[in-house]
Amino acid sequence: MSIDIDCYTNQSENKIQKVLDDFIVSNFELLDGFYSFSQVLKIYNKAEILEVEDKYEQYHLESMLLIAEEYGFHDVKSMFVISVIDKTFSRVGLIEFSVMLKNKFGENNILILFNGESEL
Repeated sequence: MSIDIDCYTNQSENKIQKVLDDFIVSNFELLDGFYSFSQVLKIYNKAEILEVEDKYEQYHLESMLLIAEEYGFHDVKSMFVISVIDKTFSRVGLIEFSVMLKNKFGENNILILFNGESEL
């Protein structure tokens, strides 16, 4: 079973991608081989979602927005996913990892969900 960490942020995908890249480089020795990072994706607001013609894409975009809002994170602008490659967590455990992310992005700027279901 795979483990994913979904991270929602309240800043643009371009800005967050730079911060994420810096986080990965700064912590490469701790994270390499244990975690894999997706690219940062834009989260569309409700008006932008309505402009999308494809109903399946609309549903997908709205789902990402609603998940963040369900946890009280209403100003979401971007998100990325971290996949756990090595579940032994021998270098950095999930709680310590979430603290590292919150320190880098700012505690009020990021929502971190374990498997999209529980907040870390």
